[in-house]
Amino acid sequence: MSVLFGYVKCYTPELRLREYEYYRGVYCGLCKSMGRCTGCVSRLALSYDLVFLALVRMALTGENPKAEAGRCLLHPFRRRPVCASCRSLDYAARAAAVLGYYKLDDDLYDTHGVAGKAKLLVLKPILSHARRLAEKTYGEMEELDLTVAGKLRRIRELEQKDIAVADELADLSGEILADVFECGLSGSAARISREIGYHVGRWVYLIDAVDDYNKDIKRGEFSPFMDSGLPSDEAICAALTSETAATETAVGLLPDDCGAEISELIKNILYLGTEKVTGEVLSRKNGKKANNR
Repeated sequence: MSVLFGYVKCYTPELRLREYEYYRGVYCGLCKSMGRCTGCVSRLALSYDLVFLALVRMALTGENPKAEAGRCLLHPFRRRPVCASCRSLDYAARAAAVLGYYKLDDDLYDTHGVAGKAKLLVLKPILSHARRLAEKTYGEMEELDLTVAGKLRRIRELEQKDIAVADELADLSGEILADVFECGLSGSAARISREIGYHVGRWVYLIDAVDDYNKDIKRGEFSPFMDSGLPSDEAICAALTSETAATETAVGLLPDDCGAEISELIKNILYLGTEKVTGEVLSRKNGKKANNR
């Protein structure tokens, strides 16, 4: 799947305190939305990638929910910033349920061991229920579900025929996330959101393929680089930079009045977060410790 890997996140050392508190507030607010919209167990699909989705939707819809101190089951004794419920958070929660289901389905497809499959099968009916709740409470989600399923089938067909190349698979992955970002929007908001989702989806697919290459080869699982081998670090960085540059162009079209914290968080993720993650992945690839600047 082109989301739920946790690669799309802020570089927190460069955030000011109010931005960091808002970032945590969106994360916790999304967690609460998931519990309310698709059930408590659906929170298993929570990731920082989905926070980015919520932030982009907030910027495009003009929502700017306040982050106020609150408590949750995981942190009952210490109040934490939590963003108030809004349409963007609720949408991201429902999208997470659909993507979480297909991420599990994808993991089942890729897992060969009996024990590993058994663990995943236990979760399937739970995430399936969350997916049905998402579709029941948000009309466009059913159409999104069908679109995601169709493109995932195409990805599997290409993988099975051993004719897939990284760019073609990244393109399909980008289209999936483009559909997720655009769903329910119209006009310029839909076009901007789709462009952001498309290039972020391509970036996530490529970075994940690089990160998992050694593991995939060792286990005999599919990798888009299995025949050609991994490109050089320079080629990898060039491909990833191309996607982030295209994303930044689309982000430049976001409304100027979307809120200071929201704007700064989106820019931090694209300018600094992706750079940090790329460095960490290349360090793992080369067997080195990441340089925490």
